[in-house]
Amino acid sequence: MDQQLKALLEAINTGENSIEETKQEMQKGQQEMQKSLKDMQKSQEDAKNELKQEMQKEKINSVEEKIALKVDERVGAVEKKVEEEIAIVEEKIERIKEQIEETNKEQVEEKIEGVAENFSLISQRVEDLEKKLLVWANKNESNILPSSPVPVSTSPLPVTASTISVKLSTYDGKTNWEVYKAQFCIISEANRWTEEVKACLLVTSLRGEAVEIYWRLFPTQSD
Repeated sequence: MDQQLKALLEAINTGENSIEETKQEMQKGQQEMQKSLKDMQKSQEDAKNELKQEMQKEKINSVEEKIALKVDERVGAVEKKVEEEIAIVEEKIERIKEQIEETNKEQVEEKIEGVAENFSLISQRVEDLEKKLLVWANKNESNILPSSPVPVSTSPLPVTASTISVKLSTYDGKTNWEVYKAQFCIISEANRWTEEVKACLLVTSLRGEAVEIYWRLFPTQSD
C-alpha cells in the first residue's frame, strides 16, 4: 500500500514536473512567437516606410519632370515671343529707312524743282532786262553813243591820271540808268572830257549784261 502511494506520489510529481516543463516550453515558444511577430511587424513597417519613400521619390521626380517640362515650354514661348518682337522691330526699322529715303528723295526733287524754277525766273528777268536795255539803247543811242562803234584796242586811251580827278563807277545794267547817266555827266564835266574820251570811258565802264548788249548792237570789226 505504501509503495503504491509512493508510486502515485512520484507519478504526480513527475506529472507536475512535465506540466511545468511544458508550461515553460509554451512560455518560451510564446516569447519566440512574440519576438517573431515583432520582427515581422518591424519588417512590415520598414517595408512600408521604404515603399512610402520610394513613392515620395517618384512623386518628387514626377513633379520635377513636370516642372522641367513647364519651364521648357515657358522658355520656348518666351524665345518665340522675343523672335517675333525682333522681327517686328526690324520691320519697323526698314519702314523708317524707306520713309527717310523717300523723304530725302522728295526733298531733293523739291530742291531741284525750286532751283529750276529760280533759274527760269532769273532767265526770264535777264531776258526782260536785255529787252529793256535794248529798247533804252535804241532810244538813247544818238545821245550817248558815237555814230560808229568805238573799237577797244590794246593801245592806251588818251586820258592821263592828271585828267581824271573823280573816279568813274561801272554800269552792269542792273542799276538805274538815269542815275548812272547823271553821275557820268557830272564826272565828265568835272574832268572836262572830250566826246571821244566820254565814248571810250563809257564803253570801258560797261559790265556784264550791258557789255553784251553793246556788242550785240555794235559787233566788233577787224582792223
